Amino acid sequence: SVDEQIRFFESLICPGVCLIEGLGTPERLDREFAGKPMEALARKIVGKLNQHPVRSTNYGVMRKTAESAKQGADYDMSNPLSMHTDHSVYHGTPGFIQFLYQAE
Repeated sequence: SVDEQIRFFESLICPGVCLIEGLGTPERLDREFAGKPMEALARKIVGKLNQHPVRSTNYGVMRKTAESAKQGADYDMSNPLSMHTDHSVYHGTPGFIQFLYQAE
């Protein structure tokens, strides 16, 4: 509802975080499906997400495996990743909202 969207944005501004529970689980856990529940909710709340020009999805997938860690510092689970905008296709575009979704 519009009232829930307003509450979401007000909470996002102060105190700066929102917790949404009961989002559901994805149909499958492979890259193309893992973030679909989060993507659908984000679209309802804020609209279309930024689409990286070389990614097939508009979300990234991180896994806590030894194989994933070989992909670089962004996948080092011992050092949590902070919000960043270096993947933005528009130079200088600030990050305002970051969604994190635990699929499994």
